[in-house]
Amino acid sequence: MTKKILLVNPWICDFAAYDLWMFPLGLLHIAAVLKTAEVSLGYVDFLGRQESSSLVKQKDRTRTTVFGTGHFYKQPIPKPAVLSRIPRGFFRYGLAEEAIEKKLPCLNPDVILVTSGMTYWHVGVQQTIAVLRKHFKRAPIVLGGVYATLCPGHAKKHSGADIVFGGGDFAQILRLLSSLLEIPLETSLRQMPLPDFSLLKRQDALPILGSWGCPFRCTYCASRVLYPNFKQRTPDEIISMILYCIKQYGTKDFIFYDDALLVNSEEFIKPVLKAVIAWGLDVRFHTPNGLHARFIDEELSGLLFRAGFKTIRLSLESSSLDELKKNSDNKVSNEHIVRAIRLLKSGGFKKEEIGVYTLIGFPGQREENIVADMDFVHSLGAQIDLSSYSLVPQSAQWNDFIRKGIIAENTDPLLLSHTVFPLLFGGFDTVLMKKLRNYAGILNRK
Repeated sequence: MTKKILLVNPWICDFAAYDLWMFPLGLLHIAAVLKTAEVSLGYVDFLGRQESSSLVKQKDRTRTTVFGTGHFYKQPIPKPAVLSRIPRGFFRYGLAEEAIEKKLPCLNPDVILVTSGMTYWHVGVQQTIAVLRKHFKRAPIVLGGVYATLCPGHAKKHSGADIVFGGGDFAQILRLLSSLLEIPLETSLRQMPLPDFSLLKRQDALPILGSWGCPFRCTYCASRVLYPNFKQRTPDEIISMILYCIKQYGTKDFIFYDDALLVNSEEFIKPVLKAVIAWGLDVRFHTPNGLHARFIDEELSGLLFRAGFKTIRLSLESSSLDELKKNSDNKVSNEHIVRAIRLLKSGGFKKEEIGVYTLIGFPGQREENIVADMDFVHSLGAQIDLSSYSLVPQSAQWNDFIRKGIIAENTDPLLLSHTVFPLLFGGFDTVLMKKLRNYAGILNRK
């Protein structure tokens, strides 16, 4: 009898959530790897933004922007006690539970794989697994993803999963599945296949992961834990993925998930862009992860524009605090930002297409520092994209803050989010945060 594997993308529970091109890329890669195996795959997306509009009134329907982003359907839920001091409503984002209940009875899986995102979204993971457990009492539930990797102890204690799997080693995942299902599975992968996008309801906007990991060691990041080694696909692989998605799905928007897209640009991204231009592809590209400004040169800025990039984000963090520059491995300076924006504009980009991530909520930051950062970005003719600080478990800053007594090692991940951490540990309050965001909005509208 064919074994059945159910892949699950869980709910998000948080004060706020927005679908800025969220895809369960790990699950989609696993699905692609398992396609050649003698197994049956099922997929349930608890977030289900493209499905949820039929469940609510017209005025509350989820909306999709021209680039494929949009709002999730949300329901208010009780706020966890640890968040009682935060003066905001708490929500569960994704499909209503009654819609999920209709999907599950016919699946009858032998194994369930649940992914996880941000560590401070663990309540959504717990609630998802509770629903799965109610329907499938015998099937082992395996939890993987970011939360499972960065907070394995917390996940084992609180998630409700039978097995918590850390890391992104697909060979190990296949060995685990082989053991649980008691069937042989091929575990040697010569190269990572294209994610199985056929599982998604829509494919008009799709992610591209051209590389794993990052060569930098920024103190606020835990990429080295998630992906210990930096590895890039070949340009031919990326072009093949783009062409396949256009032909198979009619995809218009592609989102690069890479942490270091511009590293080794002569051998990596430039050949990709030149091929896109040569093929005359009518597509758009987006880079929600901040690009390294120091790697942008005159040729690259022109290639980015001509290839169809519409969302450019640069990482500044702070123009005024030396400590924050050190935290980013000194990979960017004010001069790098000035030069990059000048080159991007000369290449054809407009102000509204260039955003600069500017940090807010870091312990020790002062109001005047943040205002100076915003004024600096505005003076260059770019959009200010305020990025509230969140603390990432297992990052160097995480360990440093534990040593300094700012947090405890067993601090609930809920307290580390970009909404909560600045208020409880960063010395900020809601009035100041709102004031600074309003100022950013004023500058961006000028």
